[in-house]
Amino acid sequence: MYNDSYFKTLCPKCKTMNQYKAHFCHKCGENLEKYPESKTKVTVLDRGGMLF
Repeated sequence: MYNDSYFKTLCPKCKTMNQYKAHFCHKCGENLEKYPESKTKVTVLDRGGMLF
């Protein structure tokens, strides 16, 4: 089973996962720099399942 941990940024407005260093949400365009608490460590399982 493939496991990998890395950091992502969760948009608080639309709950979309973005790159860790993203400044704006790629889906809704929300400014992520206003929400420093949205940085999240994500564990990815095989087939892209998310485990928080």
